[in-house]
Amino acid sequence: MSVENFIPELTRAEVQVAFHRGQVVIPTLTPIPDGEIRTGNAVKIIGASLPEVIDYKAAGRRIEGAEISGDDVTVLIDQEKAVAERVDDVDERQAAGSLSQFTDLQGTALARDADRAAIAALISGGTQGATAAVDNVTKAKTAVRALATAMDNAEVPEDGRYLLVNPAAKALITEWLGDSTAVQSGGDELRKNKVGEVAGFTVIWSNGFPAGITGAAFVAYHEAAAAFAGQIDKTEAVRAGDGFADIVRSLSVYGVKVTRPAAVHTSGFTKPSTAPSEG
Repeated sequence: MSVENFIPELTRAEVQVAFHRGQVVIPTLTPIPDGEIRTGNAVKIIGASLPEVIDYKAAGRRIEGAEISGDDVTVLIDQEKAVAERVDDVDERQAAGSLSQFTDLQGTALARDADRAAIAALISGGTQGATAAVDNVTKAKTAVRALATAMDNAEVPEDGRYLLVNPAAKALITEWLGDSTAVQSGGDELRKNKVGEVAGFTVIWSNGFPAGITGAAFVAYHEAAAAFAGQIDKTEAVRAGDGFADIVRSLSVYGVKVTRPAAVHTSGFTKPSTAPSEG
C-alpha cells in the first residue's frame, strides 16, 4: 500500500470530468466562471434592468444615456461536500493507468448532490404556483399550460425555458407525448435526462427533488433564473489509519442561488417548509 507517487492534479481532473458529466439541472443554469471558486468566497453577478425606450423624434432627436439600474446579486460559495473511498493500492492502480473506477463514482456522487441543491434552490427561491395534485395527463396539460402562461405574464423570454419534472410527472409527460421522445426532440441529439418539448419548454427530469414532495411535481424556469458556481476543489490520497488500504477523497465546493424569482414557477406541490441555505 502506498500513496507516495499519487498525482492529485490528474485525479482531480478525472473527478471534475465525471462531476460535469453527471449533472442534469446545473448545465441549464447560468454558469459563473469568473473569480476564485473557494469556500467562503462571494461571486457577484451584475444586474441590469430593461432600459426605457425614448421617442427619439419627439425628443428633438437628442438622447442621453441613462444610468444602468438593477440589483447586483451575490452568490456565496457556502457548500462543502466530500466523498472518500478505500483503494487497495493507489500507486499501483495509478501506475497501471488511472483511478477512473473510483473517480467516476466520486464525480457522479458529488454531481448528484450539487444537482439536488440546485433543485431545492429553484423551488425555495421561485414563485409558488398551483398546489393541487396532478395525477393524470389532462391535469398535466392544464398545469404545464398554466406555467407557460405564468412565464408569459412575467415576460420571461421564450427561448431558454425549461420544465423540470420528477419521475411521477415524467410518466405523465411521456404519456402526453406518446412515448416518442426521440421524435419530440426534433431530430436533435437528446441532452441528458431530456424528455421532450412541450408548450415551449424543454422538459428534463430528475429524482433529486427534496424529500417530502410526492406525486407529480413541475418546476418551470428560465436558464437565466438561477446561477451556479462550483468545482472539485481538492482530491487527495492518504493512508488509511485502521487497515491495509489507502483512501482517495474529493471535496466539492459550490454555491447556487435564484437570481430572478419571477422566472421560476412551480406546480403540483407545496414548497417544503424548510429551505436550503443560500448565499
